[in-house]
Amino acid sequence: MKEHAIQAANSLRQTGGFERLFQQFASRFESYGSFGTVVFKPTIEEHRMISAFLRKYQPLPVSGKLSISGKKFQEALDRSAYRGVELYDLLEAYFGKALTTKREEIESARDKRKDWLLAHRESCQTPECVRLLDDLLSNSERSKRIESTYKRDEDAFKRIYPYVCTILSKMPIRPIVRLPIFASHITGNPHSLDRGEGLRHILIDVLLWKEGEAQVRSKLSAEEETDLLLRHGILQEDMTNKITVIGLIATKDGKECRKHKGAYEDRSYLDLSLRDISRYDTCVPINNYLYIVENPVVFSAILDYFEGKDRIPSVVCTYGQPRLAALQLLDRIVASAPNIPLMYSGDFDPEGVMMANRILLRYPQNAVPWRYSLADYEKTAPSTLIKDIARLNQLKQVGSTRLISVAKAIMERQMAGYQEELIPSLIKDIESNLVMTSDLRDGRLRP
Repeated sequence: MKEHAIQAANSLRQTGGFERLFQQFASRFESYGSFGTVVFKPTIEEHRMISAFLRKYQPLPVSGKLSISGKKFQEALDRSAYRGVELYDLLEAYFGKALTTKREEIESARDKRKDWLLAHRESCQTPECVRLLDDLLSNSERSKRIESTYKRDEDAFKRIYPYVCTILSKMPIRPIVRLPIFASHITGNPHSLDRGEGLRHILIDVLLWKEGEAQVRSKLSAEEETDLLLRHGILQEDMTNKITVIGLIATKDGKECRKHKGAYEDRSYLDLSLRDISRYDTCVPINNYLYIVENPVVFSAILDYFEGKDRIPSVVCTYGQPRLAALQLLDRIVASAPNIPLMYSGDFDPEGVMMANRILLRYPQNAVPWRYSLADYEKTAPSTLIKDIARLNQLKQVGSTRLISVAKAIMERQMAGYQEELIPSLIKDIESNLVMTSDLRDGRLRP
């Protein structure tokens, strides 16, 4: 019967006019598991040949589309010289491959994945890798991100998997290691974990899996990736990710940081990179408050006022949206001095309020809105019209209850106010709060 089907396929191929009809039948079977009825727009020659085979001429409707059921075509086959040949066998012979449904393909792929995972689980020597494979085998929520990557490109995942095992065997990474060095230890190529590389995508997914992140989210931002890597002991250096500070004391490797000590003695500021901050064991302000501003003009004005004075405040300048360096520094400060108030000041516009919102939500026990009341908003004499409604709509996302009244006022008035107008008040607040709680004693700074 197979030979008979091949003969029928060859004959119809030579006759011509059936190629697109057969493609329609095959496509429908792969999607639904049955031939049903297909509809397509034939050429004049296709219409003539198909009508002759069906022994039933029907003028094409105005739409120009022809409707043919698998049942009718099978009946025509049974009336032809190829009686006994099934449409399914005919199509397999015609296209030279087996017809499989989408469901069969999915089930076959799933079975192959399961066999591969089981085989590697048996030979795996790393407990973390066994746990990962178990999660993939059980389709756990926690492994959804990795499972999605696996399904998207199985061959790439299988090539990368040995490196995944090596990565997991080295977790947690202590002390912190730079990303290119870590990549070189894993693969011999310092660029194998650069952004855009396949192993980099898997590394990010694996780290999220370790943290119990189940949601298959869109791609993380560059800063989110850097933060994730750092939490697991991998430092991706970005020398542009800097902040400026004054009045902070830090320790690293159990010893007082000489750079901070020297800056304190000189009453000068420091530019700190993410690399600097990642090396600190502790970091504390020299007095009872830490002031955070996002505007370098405001920061400079504060420094100018206190220049030459015996006492200096502890101030951090984030240069706009707090980047990872700023957040890592604040994390260390809060960990080192759990009761320290973080006094945050910013502009009265959508971006400024959202920055404040981010700080207040991240440090709910420490962060304090500084000069961020309705009265302070009025004091800035708001006069800059906010024309972009999309910018104003950001304020609807404010989650800190301490900012909602200000956010509503800005949305209603659609006017921005800027913290430069509050510089005298900010300085006055600092001066009245400034209590020097650190001094040089026995050659050491005491917080």
